[in-house]
Amino acid sequence: MKILILVSLFFIVGCRSGTADYDYEHHAFDQQIVARLPYYDSISRVLIQNFPYLLPAVKGQSAFEYRRSEGSGSLYSSLPRPAVEKINGFIQQLGEKYLDGFDVYKDSSIRFSVRDTYLEKYYVTIRDRLSFYPNGGEMRRREAPDKDTILNPNWQYWIRFDEQGL
Repeated sequence: MKILILVSLFFIVGCRSGTADYDYEHHAFDQQIVARLPYYDSISRVLIQNFPYLLPAVKGQSAFEYRRSEGSGSLYSSLPRPAVEKINGFIQQLGEKYLDGFDVYKDSSIRFSVRDTYLEKYYVTIRDRLSFYPNGGEMRRREAPDKDTILNPNWQYWIRFDEQGL
C-alpha cells in the first residue's frame, strides 16, 4: 500500500513539475484598468453619498457585497433608485471585462473585484483588484508574490496571485 501511495505521489508531482513557473515579478498592471479609474471613482462617490443606506447590510456582515453575476437586486434592495441607476450607468461604461463586483466596508473603504484570470499553463489565478479609501491614509502594501501600486492618495491597484496546488 505504501508503494502505491509513493508511486502515485511521484506521478502527481512529476506531472506538475513539467509546467513553467509564472513570472510574477514581471506581470504588468493592466493599463486599461487604470484608464477606467474615473468610472470606479464615480461609482465610489455614489456609494459614499449613499453610505447610510448601506449601513444595515454592513452591520450584519463585514461588508455590503455586490456581484455583477447576481444582477442589480442587492443594489435595489439597499439603495435609492436614482443611485442604483447612476451606478448601473457607470458599470455599463466600464464594460463586462472590468467589474466582477465590489464590497463596501464599515470604514467606508471599497474593494472592487475587477477580474479573475486563470492561466491553465501555470495553474495560477490572477486577481486584479482596486481599493478605494475615501479619506486617503495608509494603504496596506502587498507582499510578494502579490503586488500593488498606489495610483493616488485614495486608490490602490493590487494583484493577487493564487496558485492551484496539489
